[in-house]
Amino acid sequence: MSDIKEVLSKYKSIAMVGVSNDPTKASTIVMKAKVLWLQLGIRDEKAKELMEKNDIKYIENKCTKMEYQKYFLKVRQAFPVLSD
Repeated sequence: MSDIKEVLSKYKSIAMVGVSNDPTKASTIVMKAKVLWLQLGIRDEKAKELMEKNDIKYIENKCTKMEYQKYFLKVRQAFPVLSD
């Protein structure tokens, strides 16, 4: 199982950096937990080191909605140019 699928399956709360403060946006669903999730386009080596040092899962440059769709709804990416 990939780390992303495990995180989306196991954790009920995920902290996200770069989310909208618009309550109608999908990204506002997950806001705090034992995971630091950096949205598309966001990477931080110092944050990664700090999370690993403190046994906190770290995911960078990924959209929670797109990853959820990929692993659980088997939906293809809406924007293939954004995929890895």
